[in-house]
Amino acid sequence: MKSPIRPVLSQLRPNGIVAVAHLGLDRPGLIPLWFGETDLVTPAFIRDAASKALADGKTFYTWARGIPELREAIAGFHARTLGLPIDPERVTVPGAAMPWPYGGKFREVQIDLDPVAMQARGLSGQDVANALAQGRQLNRKHG
Repeated sequence: MKSPIRPVLSQLRPNGIVAVAHLGLDRPGLIPLWFGETDLVTPAFIRDAASKALADGKTFYTWARGIPELREAIAGFHARTLGLPIDPERVTVPGAAMPWPYGGKFREVQIDLDPVAMQARGLSGQDVANALAQGRQLNRKHG
């Protein structure tokens, strides 16, 4: 029977955070922050804020690109510090929302594209967008 897992997935390597974790897992007194959670009790002010948010009905997904007020503040910061007006619609806060892959209203994929490498392979941004939409890999070479 053919495996339901694509062959390319078997070539994936763990990211560097796994190597860091393995270096410190057995060290006494080390607080493992690389997993985003410790074995310490969450401070009361955070638990209280979470309880209040639940009581206030704030149980829905947040804006996928960050709440508008935060994006406006970031755009304002850049305008003040760099002298560059930036439309808040162009601001995205990485990690602002991470809906589950099988639910949620929004899905955002961020990809850093190398324009020189893309041009050398005869690819455009639209080619990448089309490949994403079709769930396929790009292998086109120039010439």
